[in-house]
Amino acid sequence: MQESPAGEGLLDVSQAATRLHVSRSYLYQLVEAKAIEHVRLGRRLLFTEAQLQAYVLANTVKAEPMSEAGKYLPAAGAAGAPVAALRLEGRR
Repeated sequence: MQESPAGEGLLDVSQAATRLHVSRSYLYQLVEAKAIEHVRLGRRLLFTEAQLQAYVLANTVKAEPMSEAGKYLPAAGAAGAPVAALRLEGRR
C-alpha cells in the first residue's frame, strides 16, 4: 500500500472492493457513474479510507423511530398484527 502526502493509505481497486464487500466490476461501475470519489494517478485507480467511508455514510439508510414506522398499525390481512413485527418476520 502506498502513502499519500497526508499520510493516509491509498487502496487499489481490489482492496477497496474487499473493504466495501462488493465486486471489482461493481466498484468500476460506481467510478464510471461518479457515485464514489476516487484518485487517479496516471492509469491507476485508487481510493482513500475517507472516500470509502464517505460513500458508506452517504448510502446509509437511517432507521425510523418505531412510533413513526407504524408499530401499532395493523397490516392489511393481518388482523391487529403490528406492522413492525410483520416486517421483521420476512427477514430470516
